[in-house]
Amino acid sequence: SYKWSKLVIHGHTPVKAVDFRTNRINIDTACVFDRTLTALELPEKRIYSVKRQARSHHVYLRDADDRRDAVRFKGAVPVYVHKGEEVAEFETIDYSEFGLLMRGIISFDGPILEKGQDIAGQIGSQDHSTVDFMGTVLRIMEREGAYEYAVQLSFVSDAKL
Repeated sequence: SYKWSKLVIHGHTPVKAVDFRTNRINIDTACVFDRTLTALELPEKRIYSVKRQARSHHVYLRDADDRRDAVRFKGAVPVYVHKGEEVAEFETIDYSEFGLLMRGIISFDGPILEKGQDIAGQIGSQDHSTVDFMGTVLRIMEREGAYEYAVQLSFVSDAKL
């Protein structure tokens, strides 16, 4: 009932339908509880809702039966990172479902990625199947004249490596 200086659009309190009031609009239509996801177009106050789809299943870069949080695998799996129009090629040193430790295929005078940089690309062989990913470069190390990049994964498409 508080009179804010502006109209407040919020969620957090699930409702069956969008709740319009003079001081606020609640658009939380309980998507997390298998109902609908709702967006509000302003200034028209046009509502867009979609029914929640089937739950997605977790993507594992390891054996799904293993109960450890971060099983690391060693091995060279191709990684392709998009840099504008170019694609930089890397290979993994090791990896888990949470991240990659990778090195560039071609040596450069300096690192081609930056710490904190968000990256996107594919993991896997382009001759066979690839998995789309997004991540953030957490650390860059120079070893034996080559650069290694620790990447925290934030998204991996619905497939298994």
